[in-house]
Amino acid sequence: MTRTLAGFLTLVFLSLFAAQAEAQPDDDARAKELYEEAEASYAAGGYDRAVELFTEAYELSKRPALLFNIANAEERRGNHREAAKMLKRYLESPGATDIDAIGKRIKNLDRRADEADARQAKRDKAERDKTAVAKKKDEPEQVVLDNETPSLERDDRPSLVPGYALVAVGGVLIVGGITSAILSNSASNDAEARCDATGLCPAEAEDDINKAKTLALVADVALVAGVASAAVGTYLLIRRRGSSPDPRRLSLDVGPTNGGAAAVLRGTF
Repeated sequence: MTRTLAGFLTLVFLSLFAAQAEAQPDDDARAKELYEEAEASYAAGGYDRAVELFTEAYELSKRPALLFNIANAEERRGNHREAAKMLKRYLESPGATDIDAIGKRIKNLDRRADEADARQAKRDKAERDKTAVAKKKDEPEQVVLDNETPSLERDDRPSLVPGYALVAVGGVLIVGGITSAILSNSASNDAEARCDATGLCPAEAEDDINKAKTLALVADVALVAGVASAAVGTYLLIRRRGSSPDPRRLSLDVGPTNGGAAAVLRGTF
């Protein structure tokens, strides 16, 4: 039985080897037919069909040269990335030639593929933007009803500029009034120094007296106007900021005093 089994296995092995040896020439013959048909398609500009036939021929024969043919057809139909991939596979195969030239070609194909991808990305973005604009135009306009809260609230309160301007002008006038008062007092002291103990004043003191009166008048007017301007500006700022009291409870009084005039701002803060 052992001899019979060994003989049987030997017979099976020989049969399989013979079948494989017989199939190999058939595959090569079919691969050659496919190659010739692919060459004809390539020459006629049928690059899609040429890629299919070259690929089928390579699967049958496993000849590395067919990878080079596939790369040529892929490049012709604009698939630079796939063409570079086929050439890289060719370089990895035994017996590859023109390695330097093919390496440069692979780099060129990769560069062209990157440029094509960038152009396509730009076109895709332009198309998305165009679609977004068209979609926005087709959307109905949203109307905010009275009982709805708008997304952006308009500020109807008065501007802050007039308030700040009045406060600034008031400050300048107050400083000018104080300065005028100091100069008036100085001129009055000069006039008094020229007069004797009996109150008699020479003619030279008359100019100082007139100057003192003029400066005193200027000081009164400037102080009153400055205080009034600053008060009104302050009132406008308080009202604008939304923290002021009711305007009907805020009042400004201007009137004479023993030394000139005064402005009083009354209100509840």
